Amino acid sequence: MEPEFTKISPNLPIPGQEKKKNEWKNIIAIVFLVLLPIVGLILMWLLATWSKKTKIIVTVVLLIGWLSIMGIQGLIVWRSLGKARERAKEARAMAEMMHIRTAAEIIDVEEGSYNNVNCNYPPLVLSCTEINQLIGRKPTIYSFQDAYCGYIKLLNGNYFCVDSTGSGKKTTIYPGGIGYCDGITFICPK
Repeated sequence: MEPEFTKISPNLPIPGQEKKKNEWKNIIAIVFLVLLPIVGLILMWLLATWSKKTKIIVTVVLLIGWLSIMGIQGLIVWRSLGKARERAKEARAMAEMMHIRTAAEIIDVEEGSYNNVNCNYPPLVLSCTEINQLIGRKPTIYSFQDAYCGYIKLLNGNYFCVDSTGSGKKTTIYPGGIGYCDGITFICPK
Protein backbone atom coordinates (compact mmCIF):
# COMPACT_ATOMS: atom_id res chain seq x y z
CA MET A 1 0.00 0.00 0.00
CA GLU A 2 1.21 3.46 -0.90
CA PRO A 3 1.35 6.27 1.62
CA GLU A 4 -1.31 8.85 1.06
CA PHE A 5 -0.17 12.43 0.65
CA THR A 6 -2.44 15.35 0.84
CA LYS A 7 -1.97 18.28 -1.38
CA ILE A 8 -1.85 21.66 0.26
CA SER A 9 -3.99 24.11 -1.55
CA PRO A 10 -2.55 27.61 -1.92
CA ASN A 11 -5.94 29.06 -0.93
CA LEU A 12 -6.15 27.33 2.46
CA PRO A 13 -4.55 29.15 5.38
CA ILE A 14 -1.63 27.52 7.11
CA PRO A 15 -2.53 26.80 10.75
CA GLY A 16 -1.42 29.74 12.95
CA GLN A 17 -0.87 32.06 9.98
CA GLU A 18 -4.30 33.74 10.38
CA LYS A 19 -3.52 34.41 14.03
CA LYS A 20 -0.22 36.11 13.13
CA LYS A 21 -1.91 38.11 10.40
CA ASN A 22 -4.29 39.78 12.92
CA GLU A 23 -1.73 40.21 15.70
CA TRP A 24 -1.10 43.83 14.67
CA LYS A 25 -4.70 44.69 15.59
CA ASN A 26 -4.17 43.41 19.12
CA ILE A 27 -0.85 45.28 19.42
CA ILE A 28 -2.45 48.56 18.32
CA ALA A 29 -5.28 48.07 20.83
CA ILE A 30 -2.80 47.37 23.65
CA VAL A 31 -0.61 50.37 22.81
CA PHE A 32 -3.61 52.69 22.80
CA LEU A 33 -5.01 51.11 25.99
CA VAL A 34 -1.77 52.11 27.71
CA LEU A 35 -1.26 55.55 26.14
CA LEU A 36 -4.84 56.77 25.52
CA PRO A 37 -7.19 54.47 27.41
CA ILE A 38 -10.46 55.81 25.98
CA VAL A 39 -9.21 55.52 22.39
CA GLY A 40 -7.72 52.14 23.30
CA LEU A 41 -11.10 50.88 24.54
CA ILE A 42 -12.76 51.89 21.29
CA LEU A 43 -10.00 50.30 19.19
CA MET A 44 -10.08 47.19 21.36
CA TRP A 45 -13.78 46.70 20.69
CA LEU A 46 -13.39 47.42 16.96
CA LEU A 47 -10.08 45.73 16.10
CA ALA A 48 -8.86 43.29 18.72
CA THR A 49 -9.44 39.61 18.12
CA TRP A 50 -9.98 38.87 21.81
CA SER A 51 -13.04 37.12 23.12
CA LYS A 52 -16.02 39.19 24.24
CA LYS A 53 -15.43 38.11 27.85
CA THR A 54 -11.82 39.39 27.72
CA LYS A 55 -12.95 42.71 26.23
CA ILE A 56 -15.57 43.14 28.98
CA ILE A 57 -13.00 42.40 31.72
CA VAL A 58 -10.50 44.89 30.25
CA THR A 59 -13.25 47.53 29.94
CA VAL A 60 -14.41 47.07 33.55
CA VAL A 61 -10.86 47.15 34.94
CA LEU A 62 -10.03 50.34 33.02
CA LEU A 63 -13.26 52.03 34.06
CA ILE A 64 -12.73 51.15 37.73
CA GLY A 65 -9.15 52.45 37.53
CA TRP A 66 -10.25 55.62 35.75
CA LEU A 67 -13.05 56.26 38.26
CA SER A 68 -10.74 55.74 41.23
CA ILE A 69 -8.14 58.13 39.77
CA MET A 70 -10.84 60.74 39.13
CA GLY A 71 -12.11 60.28 42.69
CA ILE A 72 -8.65 60.77 44.16
CA GLN A 73 -8.07 63.86 42.02
CA GLY A 74 -11.46 65.20 43.08
CA LEU A 75 -10.53 64.79 46.75
CA ILE A 76 -7.21 66.54 46.22
CA VAL A 77 -8.91 69.46 44.46
CA TRP A 78 -11.63 69.60 47.13
CA ARG A 79 -9.03 69.76 49.91
CA SER A 80 -6.95 72.41 48.18
CA LEU A 81 -10.08 74.47 47.49
CA GLY A 82 -10.98 74.20 51.17
CA LYS A 83 -7.56 75.57 52.12
CA ALA A 84 -7.90 78.34 49.54
CA ARG A 85 -11.31 79.27 50.94
CA GLU A 86 -9.82 79.35 54.45
CA ARG A 87 -6.98 81.62 53.31
CA ALA A 88 -9.49 83.89 51.53
CA LYS A 89 -11.60 84.17 54.68
CA GLU A 90 -8.50 85.01 56.71
CA ALA A 91 -7.45 87.65 54.16
CA ARG A 92 -10.89 89.26 54.31
CA ALA A 93 -10.85 89.19 58.12
CA MET A 94 -7.40 90.83 58.16
CA ALA A 95 -8.67 93.49 55.72
CA GLU A 96 -11.59 94.17 58.09
CA MET A 97 -9.12 94.52 60.97
CA MET A 98 -7.20 97.07 58.89
CA HIS A 99 -10.52 98.88 58.38
CA ILE A 100 -10.98 98.91 62.17
CA ARG A 101 -7.49 100.42 62.47
CA THR A 102 -8.39 103.16 59.97
CA ALA A 103 -11.76 103.82 61.64
CA ALA A 104 -10.03 104.04 65.03
CA GLU A 105 -7.76 106.79 63.73
CA ILE A 106 -10.78 108.67 62.37
CA ILE A 107 -12.53 108.30 65.74
CA ASP A 108 -9.42 109.69 67.49
CA VAL A 109 -9.27 112.70 65.15
CA GLU A 110 -13.00 113.43 65.37
CA GLU A 111 -13.52 112.76 69.10
CA GLY A 112 -10.06 113.41 70.52
CA SER A 113 -9.64 109.90 72.00
CA TYR A 114 -9.83 106.20 71.26
CA ASN A 115 -12.41 105.57 74.03
CA ASN A 116 -15.18 104.56 71.60
CA VAL A 117 -13.12 102.05 69.62
CA ASN A 118 -15.16 98.88 70.19
CA CYS A 119 -17.48 96.54 68.28
CA ASN A 120 -20.60 98.34 69.57
CA TYR A 121 -19.62 101.72 68.11
CA PRO A 122 -21.63 102.28 64.85
CA PRO A 123 -18.66 102.80 62.46
CA LEU A 124 -17.15 99.47 63.62
CA VAL A 125 -20.27 97.26 63.92
CA LEU A 126 -20.18 96.18 60.27
CA SER A 127 -16.49 95.20 60.36
CA CYS A 128 -16.89 93.29 63.63
CA THR A 129 -19.96 91.46 62.28
CA GLU A 130 -18.15 90.59 59.05
CA ILE A 131 -15.15 89.22 60.98
CA ASN A 132 -17.51 87.16 63.13
CA GLN A 133 -19.13 85.67 60.02
CA LEU A 134 -15.77 84.89 58.43
CA ILE A 135 -13.89 83.29 61.32
CA GLY A 136 -16.62 82.59 63.88
CA ARG A 137 -15.62 85.16 66.52
CA LYS A 138 -15.59 88.90 66.93
CA PRO A 139 -12.29 90.71 67.40
CA THR A 140 -11.02 91.47 70.88
CA ILE A 141 -10.62 95.25 71.17
CA TYR A 142 -9.27 97.25 74.11
CA SER A 143 -9.32 101.04 74.06
CA PHE A 144 -8.26 103.84 76.33
CA GLN A 145 -8.10 107.59 75.88
CA ASP A 146 -4.80 107.70 74.03
CA ALA A 147 -4.35 104.09 72.84
CA TYR A 148 -6.19 101.06 71.53
CA CYS A 149 -5.43 97.58 70.25
CA GLY A 150 -7.43 94.73 68.76
CA TYR A 151 -6.76 91.22 67.56
CA ILE A 152 -8.37 88.12 66.09
CA LYS A 153 -7.40 84.49 66.10
CA LEU A 154 -7.18 83.28 62.50
CA LEU A 155 -8.46 79.92 61.27
CA ASN A 156 -4.90 78.58 60.95
CA GLY A 157 -4.17 79.30 64.64
CA ASN A 158 -2.12 82.48 64.10
CA TYR A 159 -3.27 85.95 65.16
CA PHE A 160 -3.73 89.30 63.45
CA CYS A 161 -3.28 92.40 65.58
CA VAL A 162 -3.79 96.15 65.04
CA ASP A 163 -2.94 98.97 67.44
CA SER A 164 -2.73 102.75 67.81
CA THR A 165 0.93 102.81 66.75
CA GLY A 166 -0.29 102.04 63.22
CA SER A 167 0.72 98.41 63.44
CA GLY A 168 -1.28 95.77 61.60
CA LYS A 169 0.40 92.39 61.39
CA LYS A 170 0.07 88.65 61.55
CA THR A 171 1.78 86.97 64.48
CA THR A 172 2.16 83.59 66.13
CA ILE A 173 2.47 85.22 69.58
CA TYR A 174 -0.76 85.50 71.54
CA PRO A 175 -1.57 89.25 71.46
CA GLY A 176 -3.69 89.11 74.63
CA GLY A 177 -0.72 88.12 76.75
CA ILE A 178 0.74 90.32 79.49
CA GLY A 179 2.58 93.30 78.06
CA TYR A 180 0.77 93.26 74.72
CA CYS A 181 -2.89 93.91 73.92
CA ASP A 182 -4.25 93.04 77.38
CA GLY A 183 -6.30 96.13 78.31
CA ILE A 184 -3.43 97.58 80.35
CA THR A 185 -0.92 97.82 77.52
CA PHE A 186 -2.09 98.44 73.96
CA ILE A 187 0.58 97.17 71.59
CA CYS A 188 0.79 94.20 69.24
CA PRO A 189 3.56 91.60 69.61
CA LYS A 190 6.61 92.26 67.44
